[in-house]
Amino acid sequence: MHVVDPRAFPLDKDAQYQPSPHTLTDAHDFLDQLGIQRMVIVQPSIYGNDNNCTLDGLQRLGLEYGRAVIQFDPDETSQDQLKQWHNIGVRGVRLNFKSVGATLSAETLAAQMQKYANAVRELGWVLETYIALEDVPLLQPIMPRLEGVKVCTCIAPYFRCFYDMR
Repeated sequence: MHVVDPRAFPLDKDAQYQPSPHTLTDAHDFLDQLGIQRMVIVQPSIYGNDNNCTLDGLQRLGLEYGRAVIQFDPDETSQDQLKQWHNIGVRGVRLNFKSVGATLSAETLAAQMQKYANAVRELGWVLETYIALEDVPLLQPIMPRLEGVKVCTCIAPYFRCFYDMR
């Protein structure tokens, strides 16, 4: 579930679109209708690596009801910072290649996924990739080399997630 509140949390300067607000209250209202009490907040691309909106929602949910998938730059984020995020309920990192218009090569995708896998392996986090349908075959040779890191792949335009359950 994305939580978006552009009034309280300004969008990234490179945001590809201007969303309508979808606050934590909106998310709760929707999930309550379905009888769902727990939520995973996924960092939307419009915030880039600024996780403040996602982390605010996660902290308000608390560990009993919430988890989050964030974005960060592994070259600029320390293991101490990752552990702090882990302690409040972060359990994954989003590698968004689709909605930011990235053109993927096998080498670029492999290097990026390996870099993130190395950063989160110790924490047991999931790599969530958001890629175009035509790029899915690029994943096959990469996944065995990630050494125990689980992968969730969201495929555009279908928004279906497939988990690597090795």
